[in-house]
Amino acid sequence: MRPAARYSVHLLRTREGREGLTPQVLADRDEGLEVRLVLLHDLADPWAHVGEGYADVVVRLADDLRRRGHPVPAGSLEYGELVDLLAGAARVASW
Repeated sequence: MRPAARYSVHLLRTREGREGLTPQVLADRDEGLEVRLVLLHDLADPWAHVGEGYADVVVRLADDLRRRGHPVPAGSLEYGELVDLLAGAARVASW
């Protein structure tokens, strides 16, 4: 039996429609979960300063950075790593 996950993952795809993000992040923290934020699509761009202060860990999807001609910093997720992250999470939300 696999140990219970101690983190949640929030996928951010757009700046709009995130009004539920802050209360959900606070609820996750109240449950003792580490909050991980994954920035996708245009939000993966380095200039899109999103996520600071929302999450314990903020990462970008490497393929979205490459598609937009940006360098891929260490810690960016490849698709397989994203799948593993989602599979191991206690909770996943998409915004």
